[in-house]
Amino acid sequence: MLAKRFFDLSLSVILLIALSPAMILTACLIRWKIGSPVLFRQTRPGLNGEPFTLYKFRTMTDERDANNPHVSVKAISNVRMKGQATATETGRQARPEAQPAKRAECR
Repeated sequence: MLAKRFFDLSLSVILLIALSPAMILTACLIRWKIGSPVLFRQTRPGLNGEPFTLYKFRTMTDERDANNPHVSVKAISNVRMKGQATATETGRQARPEAQPAKRAECR
C-alpha cells in the first residue's frame, strides 16, 4: 500500500511539472480573453457522498441579462451553439465535443 501511494505521488509531481507550462499558458489566455477568475470551483458529492471541491479552468462567461438573470447575454444576442450559449470562443476550442453538428447536404 505504501508503494502505491509513493508511485501515485511521484507520478503526480512529475506530471504537474511537465504540464505546468501548458497550464500557465491556458490560465494566461483565460485571464486575457474572459478575465478573472481563471478557475471554476464547484462542490460535488464524492466517495460515500462526501463532498469535495472540483477546480477546473473556466470556459464559460458569467454575463447575465438584466431582464432575466437566468439567461446569459450571449444566449440572447448571439446563440452559436444549442445549450452552449454562454461558452466563450476559448471554451469552444477547449471543448470540441460541444461544437454543433454539421448538417449533411442532400443532393
